[in-house]
Amino acid sequence: MSITGIPAQTLPSSDWIIRRCFVAEPGNSIVAVDYKAQELRVLASLSGDATMRKAFAEDADLHQITANAAGVGRKVGKMANFLQVYGGGAKTLALQADIDVATAKRVIAGFEKAYPGVAKLSKRLQTVARNQGYITTRTGRRLPVDRDRAYSALNYMIQSTSRDVTCRGLLALDEAGFTPYLRLPVHDEVIASVPTKHAAWGAREIARHMRMDLGGVDIDTDAEVYGESWGHGYMKG
Repeated sequence: MSITGIPAQTLPSSDWIIRRCFVAEPGNSIVAVDYKAQELRVLASLSGDATMRKAFAEDADLHQITANAAGVGRKVGKMANFLQVYGGGAKTLALQADIDVATAKRVIAGFEKAYPGVAKLSKRLQTVARNQGYITTRTGRRLPVDRDRAYSALNYMIQSTSRDVTCRGLLALDEAGFTPYLRLPVHDEVIASVPTKHAAWGAREIARHMRMDLGGVDIDTDAEVYGESWGHGYMKG
């Protein structure tokens, strides 16, 4: 997404004081709905990996599954999962997790062993990218990929498909009549201002309309009522 004016989409989560400047209309409350592990759920759908799909179907802890496969703590397992989404390698993982490169390589190898469908998808997309110079999303959009950076094809596919999920959610909300209440989409999240007396119901309904099935994987949502300002959802203490 391109942004003009106030860069509200790029505020770090620590900027709760700035977010308090974004207030609901009188009689309204700010609510927020985001997709739960959107990119990893999209990856499970795209790759068809049985272990990953089963984990989401059973609401299991995917980060712990990765950690167990690699023999590390959950925090490192979580980092490894998201690094696979963003295309990071062993050096990046070692730096972020404060572990040596040899351990980082073992963690990545553990990920690939635990979720073989992901590696197969990545290899297939890289082959297509090298041959064609682009890959095609499920919705038919072409994504140009530098042939010399074909390894980024998986990341492009995940991010683009996640964008499609969010856009479909916004379209569903429009069809349900919620557009007048929407204030800001932030990547995998939607911020809305709804009447306070119906805030909990409104948040649940927005979450319900955003939720969707993507190739047999439930792209689930979380809803929260923040209060009189956007910052109330981030306030410390």
